[in-house]
Amino acid sequence: MSYAPIPGRFSHAMLCDAADQDPALVAELLDVFLRTTPGRVARLRAGVAARRAAAVAQEAHGLKSTLALLGATDASAMCDQAERLARRTGACPDPATGARLFALLDLAMDDAARCRDHHRALAGDMP
Repeated sequence: MSYAPIPGRFSHAMLCDAADQDPALVAELLDVFLRTTPGRVARLRAGVAARRAAAVAQEAHGLKSTLALLGATDASAMCDQAERLARRTGACPDPATGARLFALLDLAMDDAARCRDHHRALAGDMP
């Protein structure tokens, strides 16, 4: 099936299809994403700020894959660019590029939190 995700956001339809339309499973997948992603983003942010290409490449690689699974194509593509830049040249994203990357990551996390809460309610599992 073909999806047209909103720029900067993840594809809700893609995620639901991946979870067989099970709201409890969607909520669980997003909960894992929301528990693990902030630490990865913090390490990526620290790597960019300190100009540590190896750290940037490692964290961008992991985030790229996770974001791609959620259908967050813009954020995944920017992580891919950061990873390739760091691995190929030993450089890190410039401040403007880093700001765009972190804005996309923030959007993805905000979307994930709203979507998780929605699916928890659908599954009857609101804390």
